[in-house]
Amino acid sequence: MDPRFNNTTILAIAMAGLASLTHFGHFTNSNAFDYYQFWMFGQASSQSAPDNIYSQQQRDIIGAKFYKDAINRNDSSPRHRQVAESRQNAQAISSPLLYTYFGLTSGGRFEADFLDYQLIATIFAIAAILMLCRAMQYPWAAACLWLVCLFIWFGSFFSEVQVGNVNRIQLLIIALFAWLQTRQNNWSRDLLGGVMLSLMIT
Repeated sequence: MDPRFNNTTILAIAMAGLASLTHFGHFTNSNAFDYYQFWMFGQASSQSAPDNIYSQQQRDIIGAKFYKDAINRNDSSPRHRQVAESRQNAQAISSPLLYTYFGLTSGGRFEADFLDYQLIATIFAIAAILMLCRAMQYPWAAACLWLVCLFIWFGSFFSEVQVGNVNRIQLLIIALFAWLQTRQNNWSRDLLGGVMLSLMIT
């Protein structure tokens, strides 16, 4: 057996896998309070290209339109209707690049888009924790136990999942930057590191 994957490591991997599967059940209880705004402005930008989504007038128009759509669509979920009602007074406080990303990666059906995003964002979080631990030369067993702690005891992570924000994506970007710093020092490492940091603030 590979010494890196002894019985302790296999047990830690199993624990992390079980914690991950348990965590996926929280998706159904999420309120999508933050995700809805990313999704709504992304859809608005890709559908009609409003003049200025940051103006109060445009935000009110968009919020009212998407609330009406949520109420009238037969395939709208209770979560979709509830968050659309609570987010009629929308707040556009993120960058145009972020809204463009959500516009390009969303299919237009809120519930399906939200669940897809939750799954992908959580996979990103898992990859980020593993990358950070390996960048700091933690053994695989320790890295997997960090995942268990993340999924079971880390309240901030639960809050992130509850509202569907972008912190899991940002964590992966940080992890990629940290991993790049462990590579050989050359211009490509510095260039890619700069790209990672620029994505963090967009």
